[in-house]
Amino acid sequence: MTISISYMGTKKSLAPVVAEVVSASPPGPLLDVFSGLCAVAKSVAPARQTWTNDLQHFAQSVAQAHFCSQSHPPQRIDVVAKLNQHYSKHLSKQEKIAGNRIAAESKALADYDSVRLNDIYAEWIMYGPLDGGFEQTGDATLFRDTFAGAYFGLLQCIEIDALRHSLDIMLDEHQIDSDQHRWLILALAVALNRCASSTGHFAQPLTAKPANLPRFAQQRQRSVKDCFLSAIESLEPVGNTDWRSRNIAMRGEANSALSSFIGNSDGVPSVVYADPPYTSDQYSRYYHLYETIVLYDYPEAEGKGRYRTDREASDFCLSSRVSEAFDKLISNCVEIGADLVLSYPTNGLLANSRDVLPQKIKDKYGRDPQILEIDHRHSTMGGSKGPGKMNVTEIIYRAYP
Repeated sequence: MTISISYMGTKKSLAPVVAEVVSASPPGPLLDVFSGLCAVAKSVAPARQTWTNDLQHFAQSVAQAHFCSQSHPPQRIDVVAKLNQHYSKHLSKQEKIAGNRIAAESKALADYDSVRLNDIYAEWIMYGPLDGGFEQTGDATLFRDTFAGAYFGLLQCIEIDALRHSLDIMLDEHQIDSDQHRWLILALAVALNRCASSTGHFAQPLTAKPANLPRFAQQRQRSVKDCFLSAIESLEPVGNTDWRSRNIAMRGEANSALSSFIGNSDGVPSVVYADPPYTSDQYSRYYHLYETIVLYDYPEAEGKGRYRTDREASDFCLSSRVSEAFDKLISNCVEIGADLVLSYPTNGLLANSRDVLPQKIKDKYGRDPQILEIDHRHSTMGGSKGPGKMNVTEIIYRAYP
């Protein structure tokens, strides 16, 4: 099952169509070079070896879990037995430190007092929880100190820290292996998605208002631990162990990933699937909490959204570089000797792409691409300052030597 979180530009509904187009290419590995949450890669697997690449650490973890894991996710009952001692100890300590603030937040939520809630959260976000009297404990407090009052309530942030800290202890004590540790962190990412007070992404937290208070309060009162344990039951790898042992999950800029295969005698993909970003919105802003829960690295954070300051950007999101980025993409696939299956909408950042992309492909491959046009609804998640869904014409180009 695909990790159940919202994802901007997901190709989940188009994945079967893309898989059918890919099936016309010669046998051999598929490299999904903008893999995201792996909807297309999963539609192709396990008929081919499935190799992936993405700029995000979180997306790489999703691919590693589904396509490379040698261990299945642990059973929920086993996780509960191993988790509780570590989790309860951390949670209890932090609840004592933050007791007054937890009580103030709980009362404001129970009273549906949006003015009081916003005053509380503005203070926490602006000045940081520790300035309000929290002690420096040396414990795992990343979410408590960075996100309390933004996308989650204070107690929820303490739960998140307690769970993440407990998973690391379980790994260190060899109660779980590295694959299982990755699976459980992804389950925690699903829990973040289910508990967040947001519009479906992490570009901006939701503000409490009289009109949304029932829903807002319900989200703030959800148990992160319960959602985490529930998410474990939905996770599973693709294919068998032997098939997964021959897959690759890369992380990096797409053209750098492709160029690493040029002259590689250890094997190259026979077909590359590319679904590059199509707007000026840098996707990393929408998923920075997933990066942080995977890395748990105490990054510098800025703004109301508490964004990581080290977010990476794609040339495909820059109008001054997108044309050159496509040139490199197509050239790299030609040099590798791979077919290219490319998805791109007619209203993407590359101007006049319906005419420009076929010409770029013909210039590099020496022949016109096969073209399939599909009416589609993009999930913008509000990223283009418009509706959450947008009707577009998606074009799938298939290029081959």
